[in-house]
Amino acid sequence: MALWGVAAGGCQYGFQNIGLDLGASPGIASVLLQLQAFFTPVLLSVLYRKPFALSTIGVLLLGLFGVYLVAAAGRGATATGTVAVLFLVMAAFSWSVGNVTISRIEQKTPDVAMFPVLIYASVFISIPVTIWANATEGMIHHNLVGLTATELVYAAVLIGWILIAYLGGYGIWNYLISRYGGEKIVRFSLLVPVFGLILSYLVYQTQVTALQKAGIALILSALIANRYFDLRSAKAAQQACVVPAE
Repeated sequence: MALWGVAAGGCQYGFQNIGLDLGASPGIASVLLQLQAFFTPVLLSVLYRKPFALSTIGVLLLGLFGVYLVAAAGRGATATGTVAVLFLVMAAFSWSVGNVTISRIEQKTPDVAMFPVLIYASVFISIPVTIWANATEGMIHHNLVGLTATELVYAAVLIGWILIAYLGGYGIWNYLISRYGGEKIVRFSLLVPVFGLILSYLVYQTQVTALQKAGIALILSALIANRYFDLRSAKAAQQACVVPAE
């Protein structure tokens, strides 16, 4: 739990925010964070000798290129410095370490309840985040001094929404990884930029370009191909287990 809290909570968001502060655009950040879809199956294969099919590499490359098209076609696509990119890659790697940790927890403790794990792991998230925030932004009471009542209400609402999104989003994510395996679930994170684009269109009437539509089509094609390869592998494994009748 400590490893997951530090990796997926503290390091992931810490490195991500540093990359954004160094000038990385949200669009490019959304692309680079999806590298965790590559890192996770590779780590699982190296550490626990889980099978890593070549078809998985092709599917992930196709999906990641689609994510790149979605992000690069948006207004947020700007030149990003090498240091900012490095921090975003480290954020993606930290996310993948968290995914592998959840898979390991499930292996050691089958049918473990993921929500309590998430709650207890949150204790370890606050330690590195608090240290880093105090070192870079100063003590929190200095930032609260001078805020109006309205601003405090907005801050409270934001904190509440973050808690809901964290507990709900990570709770479901970790449950799916523990149940179906990280190598099968992480690739669906490629849909994050797609949903972001759809919500932006519905809420802010942001226009979707032809390049972004092509990116969405590539992502969906990658996920469909991924499902096809999974079903084919499962069918082949089932046929291999069938013992011919004498």
